[in-house]
Formats: sequence, C-alpha cells, structure tokens
Amino acid sequence: SAVDRSAASGRTHAHATNEKTENANALRIVVRKVKFDEAFKHTPLQEWYASGRWKGATRPVLDLCDAMRLALLYSIGGTYLDLDVISLNRLDGVGRAMAAVDE
Repeated sequence: SAVDRSAASGRTHAHATNEKTENANALRIVVRKVKFDEAFKHTPLQEWYASGRWKGATRPVLDLCDAMRLALLYSIGGTYLDLDVISLNRLDGVGRAMAAVDE
C-alpha cells in the first residue's frame, strides 16, 4: 500500500479515493488510521486474526498486511494495486475479481 507503518501495531493505511472535491475528476489520497481488529471484523478472516495463528507464520507481518488488504476489500470494496502496477485499461466494470502474478 502507499503507506503502511509499523504493521504489527499497524495503525496507518493510505488509500486513494474519488471523493467529491471542487474538481470532480481530482484523485485524492486519504490517510486514515486502521485498527486490525476493526479491519477484520465481520470478514472471513476475523477468526484467523483473533486466534493469533498469523503470528506463527514464516513472514507474519507481511501475511498480516496481505490479509488486512483482503479484509478491507471484502468490507468496503475498491481496488488494490501495488505501486509498481500499471494498468493499460480502465478498471471500471471489473466487478468482484481477484488477480495475482506468480513470481
């Protein structure tokens, strides 16, 4: 994500939004605090997070951040792209979809 600070205590997350502004076409970056327990609430990942199973993973902080992104997308929708991704086509109309690149 654009901003992820201290992932284990992770309280800051940035996302882009098309909120109404003076210029309707302007894209704004909004930074807001996100608490992990709130991000996972009412998602399929809530029990996984609450159990603490993520702490035993090989890369717990990375797995936790990946899961938080999925939980936020599940809860509020939207699109998540890494900063090194360039879309050559518009993304509207994609609907509920998930894509990944094998490395």
